[in-house]
Amino acid sequence: DTANDWAIGADVGLTARPATISVEFVQSVNQDDTETGIGAKVALDVAPLTPYVAFDAKNTAAGGFAFEAGFGTGLDLGNTSTIALAGSYSETANADIELTITENEAAGFVPNLGLGVTVGVYDLGGAEIDYRISASPTYVITDMAKIFLTSGYDSAGTIPLTAGVDITAITNVKF
Repeated sequence: DTANDWAIGADVGLTARPATISVEFVQSVNQDDTETGIGAKVALDVAPLTPYVAFDAKNTAAGGFAFEAGFGTGLDLGNTSTIALAGSYSETANADIELTITENEAAGFVPNLGLGVTVGVYDLGGAEIDYRISASPTYVITDMAKIFLTSGYDSAGTIPLTAGVDITAITNVKF
């Protein structure tokens, strides 16, 4: 950015089926409020469920400590759909919960058409509970291009809208 602030990071992952463990490290550099962050996530792939637990922590500029802990699971409903439930807690945002239902565009009920719907409730236990409902339809044009649209409604009364084309130039690369 214009203040020449930047950060460095590293990600390390280990997969030992059915578990996947990942650890991330981030260090801000040349900032007035230099922070160090670390995160860890353990996920299991025990079909049809994909549960995980995660933890992120950082030191704060005031010499304190901030954290966020989360959990979630996905349920694979065959080749067509998935349902995912995720939750998190932090001392700054209290508790958040999201439920997402996704219809696969490749093998869904309508060929090439996908849909994701997310309902979230945020800041549970806080002074004011927030919510958001969003929908994300997608349409596959070719193997390399997909049209997407994301919109929703939240407790602040805003209706965000994002539209675009996702182009993938390289597919199925194997090393």
